[in-house]
Amino acid sequence: MPLIITLKAGEKFILNRAVLSLSKSASIIIENKASFLREKHIMKPEDVDTLAKKIYYLCQLAYLWEERFDEYYPQIKDACLEFVKAAPSTHAVVASIGAALVQKDYFQLLKLARRLIEVERRLIDVGKKPLPDSSKQAGKPPSD
Repeated sequence: MPLIITLKAGEKFILNRAVLSLSKSASIIIENKASFLREKHIMKPEDVDTLAKKIYYLCQLAYLWEERFDEYYPQIKDACLEFVKAAPSTHAVVASIGAALVQKDYFQLLKLARRLIEVERRLIDVGKKPLPDSSKQAGKPPSD
């Protein structure tokens, strides 16, 4: 079944490792197996500043360079184990990433890795919030 993708003028995309852009808006039809990433889903090495982004980036590399899958697989697995160790509440999504990785279901793999980035962002945001003042919560006036 062909994949039909509509792209905006100037939008970059990767098709079989070639970076391309369109001069005009257009729909492209991919008739056979090909690796394809839209600009908004392309992670550049310089954007990898968290563990979840590292996982996404490695998954992206495994997708684009499938012939090097055996090289990327242990790196992704190790990064996922490290992530779950740091944030045990993410076990379900990381396990889903592992299942998609084993099946080489790259569409699902990248989708789940993007979700992990969002989960990580929320965890970091929660970690930045100041702890509530315990004296105010207990109904006591603050002591100076």
